[in-house]
Amino acid sequence: MKLIDRYVVRELGVPFGIGISVAVMLLIGTLLFNNASEFISRGIPLLLVIKLVLYRAPQFSVIAMPMAMGFAASLAINRLARDSEITPMRMAGIPFRRIVFPLALVGAVTSLGSYLLAEKVAPWANEKGNQIVRQIWMQSVVPVLQPNVVFRTEGYTFYVGWLNKASKDLFHLREVLVYDTRRPGYPVWYVAPEATTTRRFWTLRRVVRRDIGKDGLSTVETYLPELTIDLKKDMDFIGGMATPEEMTGDQLMAQIRMLKETGAQNLARSYAVQYHSRFALPLACLILAVLSAPLSLRFSRGGTFVGILVSIIVGFLYWNIMLLTKILGENGVLPPLVAAWSMNALFGVVAAILVWRTG
Repeated sequence: MKLIDRYVVRELGVPFGIGISVAVMLLIGTLLFNNASEFISRGIPLLLVIKLVLYRAPQFSVIAMPMAMGFAASLAINRLARDSEITPMRMAGIPFRRIVFPLALVGAVTSLGSYLLAEKVAPWANEKGNQIVRQIWMQSVVPVLQPNVVFRTEGYTFYVGWLNKASKDLFHLREVLVYDTRRPGYPVWYVAPEATTTRRFWTLRRVVRRDIGKDGLSTVETYLPELTIDLKKDMDFIGGMATPEEMTGDQLMAQIRMLKETGAQNLARSYAVQYHSRFALPLACLILAVLSAPLSLRFSRGGTFVGILVSIIVGFLYWNIMLLTKILGENGVLPPLVAAWSMNALFGVVAAILVWRTG
C-alpha cells in the first residue's frame, strides 16, 4: 500500500467507528422504544431484554455498515478538501479516481466483512434472539390475576369473580368464566364454579362447556368434571419454521425450492428477495463509499456539517428506496433479483459517473 493509500485510509477509522456505533444505537433504541410498554407492563426481566439486544446487534451491524462506510468516506474527503490537501495531490498529477481507490478498497473489505457477518453470525444470533422473543411472549400470555376484571391473553378471555392467593404461585378461584377464541367463529364458553391456577395452568372443576352457534345460542352443552388449560402450550407453535433472518444463504435457497414445489409462490418470492438481499446489502458498503467521495468533494466548502449532511442524505435515499424495491419485489411487481440489486446498480452507475467527471 502506497503512502497516499495509507494517508487516505487513516482518515476512515474514527468516522466509520462513530457512524456504525450511532446507527446501531439508533436501531437498538427503536427496538426498545417500540417494545418498552410491553416489557414494563409484563415485567420482563432486564437480563432478558439485554440478551435480546445483544443477539440483535449482528443484524443491526449489517444494516448499519453501508451507512457507516458512506459516512466515513464523506468525512474523510471533506476533511482532506477542507484542509486543501486534495488540490496539491491533483496538481501533482494524481487523478481523483486514484484518491478514491483506497476508499473503494476499504469499502470492498467492509463489504466482505458485512457479508460474512450476515451469513455466518447473524443467522445464529437472530435464531437466539427470536427464541428470546418467543420466551417473552410466553411470559406475556400469563395474565395478571384480578377479581371482577375481564382480562385477555393469547386465545382466551377470562373473568374471575373471586380469588384467594394460597401460596406464591397457587390461586384458588371462584365464579370462573373462560372464552376460548382460538377457533374462527363464535367462542366456546367454559363456566366453572371453582378453579385453581398456577398462572400458567388453569384447572377448572365442574365445568359446563357451551358451544355457541351462529345465532348466538348454545348448540351443545357438555359437562366436564375437570378441565386443564395450559396457556403457554398454545404458544409453542410460534416460530416453528425458521425466518429468513435465521437462515444461511444455502438454507434460504433450499427453502425457496421447497416452497415453489409446494405451490407457495408468494412466500417463495418473498424468500427469494431476502436471499438476493443477503448479497446486495453488503456490497452497498463499497458503492456508498465510492458515491459519497465525489459528492462530499463538491460540497466541501460548506465544512464538516455539509459532509455529514451529504452522507445522511445518501444513506437515507439508498435505504428508503431499497425498502421500496424490496416491497415491490415481495408483491410481484419486480422480479426478486431486480428488487434486491436495482439500488446497487443505480447508485453504482451514478458513483462511476461522478468519479469519472470529477477526475
